[in-house]
Amino acid sequence: MSFFVERKGASKNIAYIAILVAIICAFSIVSAFLPLSAIFIIVFIPLISTLAVEYCEKKYAWLFLISALIATFVSTIYNYMDTLFYIYPGIISGFFYGYLRKRNFPITVVVFLSALISLGLNYLSLPLIQFVYQIDMIAFSLELFALKDVPNILYIVPAFIFSLSLGEITISHLLIEMTNKKFSYGEENEMKLEKYYPFVSLLFSSLTIALAFLYPPIGYLFLVMAFFFAASSDYYLLPKGNKIHYIILVVLLITMVFLFAFLYKKMPKQTGILLISLFLFANDFAILPIGLQLVGKEKEHGQKEK
Repeated sequence: MSFFVERKGASKNIAYIAILVAIICAFSIVSAFLPLSAIFIIVFIPLISTLAVEYCEKKYAWLFLISALIATFVSTIYNYMDTLFYIYPGIISGFFYGYLRKRNFPITVVVFLSALISLGLNYLSLPLIQFVYQIDMIAFSLELFALKDVPNILYIVPAFIFSLSLGEITISHLLIEMTNKKFSYGEENEMKLEKYYPFVSLLFSSLTIALAFLYPPIGYLFLVMAFFFAASSDYYLLPKGNKIHYIILVVLLITMVFLFAFLYKKMPKQTGILLISLFLFANDFAILPIGLQLVGKEKEHGQKEK
């Protein structure tokens, strides 16, 4: 029987869950013994959770989540630190992705929210790790990868964790799409929201510049979020544009090159790179008219139906 097919009946669902939980436990044990392996192993943890939601019946998917959390706790109780910081966020974010995906939420929103949940769980685990093990997990991870002495490295930590979470969930999405072409969840709702993505990217780009002066670590995080929605805007809306939109985009990008050079030295120390958001501004403003046209057409269509 194929590994990537829906399970029907208690015996098939439970057997499938047992295999998935065993795989996660194996990964957890390896990461506990070899801390450097965790950065690679966690890429696959959300995928395993997603498989449980995708191919198991609803009640058994929840059984998987509970079983996976308990089993990883038991199997790594001698070194629970990595499980808290790496494994649990991956299990829960992958489950959340699969759950929302099957309920036809727009894929862009599902990927973003799943990565955001993973980031939140990473940071929620820090006080518990500090309390139990007297270890600063962020400092420990930076030292593990020989990054502790890099100047202002802490500025980009939230952005890096969120980017890693986005990568994990995106890989899960791509593999699920490849293995399960029978279903195309969320496409209709994606079409309803795609025209608003330039506005979201514009919002995060604006916050990036503002936070460069107030709190750079969150500025870098918002820069990654702006990139994500800008890329989504390009993917969905640029093909619907015309030559004029492309010309506007090129002109704005060239303008931003000069503006970037002018403003770079005026930015607070170690935050000049946040001016990359200027190029996202250019991208968003060039694509906004396409989104507005789609909004107008939608309103016209709605009035005709009335």
